Amino acid sequence: MKQNRKAFTLVELLTVIAIIGVLASLMMTAVTSANKASHRARCMSNLRQISLALNMYVDDCEKRSPDLGHLTSSRYLGNRQALLCPSDKTSGWGNLVNPSPLTTTYFNTDGLQTTNTGGVQVPFSYLNPLPWENWAWDRLAKLGSRAGIAVCQLHGLGKPNLENPSYLNYQGVILRAQRDGAVVQKEVYWDKSTFVDTGVSTAASDSVTSSATGNGTTVVFAYPWRLFSDDLNP
Repeated sequence: MKQNRKAFTLVELLTVIAIIGVLASLMMTAVTSANKASHRARCMSNLRQISLALNMYVDDCEKRSPDLGHLTSSRYLGNRQALLCPSDKTSGWGNLVNPSPLTTTYFNTDGLQTTNTGGVQVPFSYLNPLPWENWAWDRLAKLGSRAGIAVCQLHGLGKPNLENPSYLNYQGVILRAQRDGAVVQKEVYWDKSTFVDTGVSTAASDSVTSSATGNGTTVVFAYPWRLFSDDLNP
């Protein structure tokens, strides 16, 4: 006796495949969202640790740390991994756009060439004002608890330009650690019409600059105030 074999029709197979595809897409979206939320939570924890470590350093030493790496070598920050944002695909975005003063050479406001020393080069993701000139650091410090001391911009829009790394590569959401230990979320967008070819903003709301001439070379220092302060004229 001949047996009848039941099988899926082509329409049924295509329907099943479509349903599996939709479910897989929904699952991937949920996983991606969960990863982003996890990365942001870890990043905020890192920023809070950096804020507490720097405050303890300033209280004990009555001066700022040379750089973020020095906080770990002096054991104010026990875990070097706290310097890395889990969303940092470069494993050192801060090193690219906010280099350690160990290798920073500039002309100060008296026209004399100065090389900062004492920094500890370790990978870090966060932009910070520790390598800034004294006048800029003092100006930021006057904001007190509202002063930003570490910023992550890697949760915003953009991607790293490894040929010309700049804080201008990202805009949108930033996470900022402040002197009072709070970590706040802000949004910063750059007005491209205010940029010159050097990538330095000429708008007062974007940066404050000083220039000095020494040995026939003019150097302009720019600081991204909008990342570290809500005050347009700190």
